Amino acid sequence: MFKVLCYTSRGLLREFLILITIFALEVLLFGVLCYSSETIFFERIHSHFSSLPLALWWAAITLTTVGYGDVFPVSSLGRVVAVCAALCAVLTLIIPIAIFSIKFKGYYDAAIVREKMKRMATETRALPS
Repeated sequence: MFKVLCYTSRGLLREFLILITIFALEVLLFGVLCYSSETIFFERIHSHFSSLPLALWWAAITLTTVGYGDVFPVSSLGRVVAVCAALCAVLTLIIPIAIFSIKFKGYYDAAIVREKMKRMATETRALPS
């Protein structure tokens, strides 16, 4: 089973790198959008986003669906950005999970067939001539 998992992971290296790139771009996009909506457009509202790195932290935590709750938007526009970030995170994770499952099943089925072939070869050799 561990071998199958290793083969699957190795086979998905390209997709994993694409996922990391998309995640980094989403963190940058939603971090900047939320920081802008909270500080630039709504200066009079007490914002939790005191710096851009803090907004990027919020975006990373929101996109990984952890959501600590230490930093959150208070403006309406900031909340809309937060909802879009959360939805985007779910949609971004659904596709790689499905791809991983399909690839894993393929490798697992191939491993089962190989085991059956080995067993049949052993049984065939054990038959009297």
